[in-house]
Amino acid sequence: MYKRQDLCEENNDDFEEEEEVERYSLQSKLNKDITENIKLQEQLLEVFSEAYSLLDNSDKSKEAESNITFCLYRLEPYELIREKLVDLLYKLPWRSEAICYCLGRFKNDSVIVEELQNFINKHKVYSWHRANALWSLYQINGAEKTGFICREWLADTQLDWYARMIAARILGKLPGQHSYFMECLQQEQHNSKDDPESSSLLRQELAYSAFQRIKSYHKLLALFRLICTDQSSVMHRLAIYLLQMNKCRVTWDDLKPYHQEMSKLSDLVRSVGLSPDAPKICFIYQTLSTMYNVSLSYSNLCLFYGVHYERSVEQLRESVSSYHKSPNAYIRTFHQFAHLTLIAFYEYTFPSESGLHDGYASLTDRKVFTNSLPNSYETWKELGSMRNRVDHPVDKKTKSHSKKITFEETKFFCKKLNVALQEIFNFWLNTLSVPTTSVTVSKP
Repeated sequence: MYKRQDLCEENNDDFEEEEEVERYSLQSKLNKDITENIKLQEQLLEVFSEAYSLLDNSDKSKEAESNITFCLYRLEPYELIREKLVDLLYKLPWRSEAICYCLGRFKNDSVIVEELQNFINKHKVYSWHRANALWSLYQINGAEKTGFICREWLADTQLDWYARMIAARILGKLPGQHSYFMECLQQEQHNSKDDPESSSLLRQELAYSAFQRIKSYHKLLALFRLICTDQSSVMHRLAIYLLQMNKCRVTWDDLKPYHQEMSKLSDLVRSVGLSPDAPKICFIYQTLSTMYNVSLSYSNLCLFYGVHYERSVEQLRESVSSYHKSPNAYIRTFHQFAHLTLIAFYEYTFPSESGLHDGYASLTDRKVFTNSLPNSYETWKELGSMRNRVDHPVDKKTKSHSKKITFEETKFFCKKLNVALQEIFNFWLNTLSVPTTSVTVSKP
């Protein structure tokens, strides 16, 4: 029994000794890190001071700026560089991010707070520079003391989106702002109807900040309605992101009225596990409405194309991928898409027409075609001529070389296609014979 007790005491002594060695090792490492950091900071201060003194030297100013920027991201908030930092705020606005990052580390420094407030009030040239300064002020002084500036900025619709986005981000740190954010979001959506992407990141910030503070299910559902009906894909992606958060009480099924509007992101919805049954986007609808600015009354064109749909999608995909790479490949593949489109158009709108597979030219030369599409039938014929130039670099009739299709030519021709596509789909989708099948053709 005594032997066992002695063995336990021995083991305890060994354990305490190991613990002591480990503590000593950790403390030694910590002391070493502190010593190395002090040396590093001394070196950074030396490099910073030297570089600052060379800013007015025309031969060395660029290198000096680079060295200053390097130091600003690593320097600790020393009082001895405070005055120089404030000077840099005015002198190097193009280094705004680095300068404001360093200033933001001066926690509760009343001198820096005053200088930043003066700068924000006086600087009128670069709105984004003022916004970075406001973010630094928030980091030093907190959201409560900068909230009044943020509200002023958000209310100023003449201020650029970045500055207002930073204001929203800061204001979002304060409680009880969600109703105000939703009000601002609705206003921004109204103001950006003509250009949905112009302030999409601001609207994203407003929606996200509102989400952070809402607890009521019904208010949350109202916010998602605003997000899902927004015209920007940035907002739709935000909706998918928010739905995945643990605190979100709204589900994908709750947003069923907006599934079609979100269908461009169906693959994402399925891949993140929100729903295995998310509706797939019609690629033809998506491409025509975004790349060619065609307004379509139906968002699923599968039933209009019938048996030609899959092949048409395949050719349209190839044309999209070729647009910026090869004018010849673009014209070739878009012509094939157009050929299939015209066949489907005839089969749907003029089912009594025969000989639809006799060639592209036979479709564009028919009287029923030119009478139905008076503003654009010439464009469809021109597409056929351009296609011939791709396959026949030497003209059979004149024996001369055809002029090579250029990027500029395809870009100009696409403007004609915008009009031609709009006219043919207006006629096609408004035809009295609405497709009937078990699959619903949904309106956007």
